[in-house]
Amino acid sequence: MTAPSAHLARASALLDSFLPPAGRLSPLERMRLKRLVAGCFAIAGILLVTTPIRAAMVGGPPPGWRIALASAAGLLLLPWVLKWSGREHLVTVLALAVVHLMMAGLTLFDGATTAPAFVALPALPVASMLFAGARGGVLSIVKVLLLVAVTAALEARGVLASTPLSASMGIGARALGMAAATMALGAIGWLYEREKGGYAEALAESNERFELAAQSAQDTLFEWDGSTGTFFVAPTLGEILGIEAVDDPFERLHPEDRGRIEAAFLACRRGDRMDEECRLLDNEGNPVWFRITAMADPHHAVGSERICGWFRYIDFRKRMEAMKDEFLSTVSHELRTPLTSIRGGIGLVLGRAAAMDETTQQILEVAHRNTERLVRLVDDLLDVQRLNAGQMPYAMRPQQVASLLEEAAAEIAPVAARAEVTLAVEAHGAPLEIYGDGDRIVQVLVNLLSNAVKHAPAGGRIRLAARRGSGRRSTEGHASEWIRIWVEDSGPGVPRHLRETIFEPFTQAEDERGARPPGTGLGLHISRRIVEDHGGRIWVEEGPEGGARFVFELPAAPVGDAPDPPP
Repeated sequence: MTAPSAHLARASALLDSFLPPAGRLSPLERMRLKRLVAGCFAIAGILLVTTPIRAAMVGGPPPGWRIALASAAGLLLLPWVLKWSGREHLVTVLALAVVHLMMAGLTLFDGATTAPAFVALPALPVASMLFAGARGGVLSIVKVLLLVAVTAALEARGVLASTPLSASMGIGARALGMAAATMALGAIGWLYEREKGGYAEALAESNERFELAAQSAQDTLFEWDGSTGTFFVAPTLGEILGIEAVDDPFERLHPEDRGRIEAAFLACRRGDRMDEECRLLDNEGNPVWFRITAMADPHHAVGSERICGWFRYIDFRKRMEAMKDEFLSTVSHELRTPLTSIRGGIGLVLGRAAAMDETTQQILEVAHRNTERLVRLVDDLLDVQRLNAGQMPYAMRPQQVASLLEEAAAEIAPVAARAEVTLAVEAHGAPLEIYGDGDRIVQVLVNLLSNAVKHAPAGGRIRLAARRGSGRRSTEGHASEWIRIWVEDSGPGVPRHLRETIFEPFTQAEDERGARPPGTGLGLHISRRIVEDHGGRIWVEEGPEGGARFVFELPAAPVGDAPDPPP
């Protein structure tokens, strides 16, 4: 590194030391602030050097010397204030303050409106634009005019009187003032060009990396301008859809998705994040799946509106999911019929167990249990397919909660007895009633009870309970009553990190030995979907004995009783 380059590097590092941390400012803000600090030191240095020179030339206190030294002191103080405050909103205030001090120091260089610094005044708004943008330049022009008027008025009253300048000294002072102003503006301009070049290169490199990343991910960026209602869409979307360009992607929405996507986009304009899957029609009218992610720009100018986001191509994944669903549906239906026949046949043979030897009877019982397990697996797969397709049939009518609890408990009682687990059923308060499909609610209860039996130790306890409560609001916005039903066990519980994902398909919690219990991991997922289809919600929490407590709430049927207090 050459000597001048080394000096410049040290000077740049010195200027950086006065700036807030890099992560708190954008590159553009940091560049402006760095030029501001450089301007402070440059102008202060010029004032401090030229004031004593002018004093020697005049042979006494030069005109405006107090203003010049005060301006220099203020300029030197501002970077230190910035360094120790570290507050980004001071940037504009400091920029305008520096511009004001520059004009004050240079304008009152010799205390008269004919001062040599006035030769450089037309260039000062240009310099202030480098510091604070166009708004700062306009304000500096106003300040120049006000400063000229105030200075002229003070000079007329003799307030700024000082040692008079001779003709020869006036020429020297004018030359000195013009040279000082030229040096200051030249230094600032050079620094601006140097820093701008570095940031331009960094920005170009960043844009190139971003473009490569977006292309490799098959993401299409878009921007919507609210002032004109127009879209800017990257060419990638047109290439995927097989058309030359996409001026408005919403015009190519599939009719079944249009209402949902337009509602989500309207919510995005109000500040919500948009994250939706939809279909766009290609050049032949075929649907292509995309995922739209977008958000409103919080930094847009007042009176304008802008939304930025991207389209992610997910058509291949959606087609694979459709093929998987079709395969599972086909296999499940093909298995269901022969399994039903096998289960019925084994049941008939077991009905004549008295004529069998003990070994044959045990073999048939094992076969029957495994057949029942396969039937439940097939039923679960079919239920998942129906839920995903929105085709799950529900027979909605008033249901007595106590009857549903007793029915589920009776179904799971033999399994609990074999596992040596005690099952207790409780229903608090007056008779509870919900409006829903009784068979599906019993299915949810059996799934929860079956999980509790699997995780409860021998000699453990399971509690199935229900009560009426209130405090939540329905989807229509008015207060409503809810029936809360819960199943708690004395097992190891559900780890905290799994409580949000335990209801996802094929997710299971391990037992104390780190082993997964038997099952497909579909029961909780089906339970959640059934509860949500009834307008309720389901979650898991820690039970009073350290085990798991699975809770779900359903809207209560209209009754005249007041809600019961919590137990």
